[in-house]
Amino acid sequence: MKDQQDGTMGTVKKYFDQFFEIGAVVAFSGMLAAVLAEIFFRYMFSMSLTWAEELARFLGIWTVFLGSAILAKKGIHLSIDVLFRSLSGRPKLLISLFTDFLTFLFCLGLFWGSVVMINRSSNIMSPALQISTSYFYLALIIGVMGMLIYLLTGIISTTIRLFNK
Repeated sequence: MKDQQDGTMGTVKKYFDQFFEIGAVVAFSGMLAAVLAEIFFRYMFSMSLTWAEELARFLGIWTVFLGSAILAKKGIHLSIDVLFRSLSGRPKLLISLFTDFLTFLFCLGLFWGSVVMINRSSNIMSPALQISTSYFYLALIIGVMGMLIYLLTGIISTTIRLFNK
């Protein structure tokens, strides 16, 4: 029974990881295509695509927040780690736990704020694409939700290692 649960959780984790990884690559590729199309049309036909810049910005936001979840999973967000690298053992685990916990609290606030912004912007349309601006904030919610899950698993893992030392 435990092997079956581990297998199911492994499958869920694999698809969860792939969602963020593939989503970030697709969003980045779409952003790149929109920018290249804008450049091509502007210089080849002296014609600007009204939607390309807005689509590139929209997909750039999705790239950043889906990518942020990947960085949280790998524990490689930008940080100042001079003190962290000089420590080892229990003190290093305590610092890691503390910073992950603070980041988790920050992400909770970010999640709440993005929910509020989705509610407030649901009836505001983007000028060129004519889609609700709440889709911009949806990237924030999904990315932060991924970060929260990855941070929570890291906090649990670090806590277990801390008590096993």
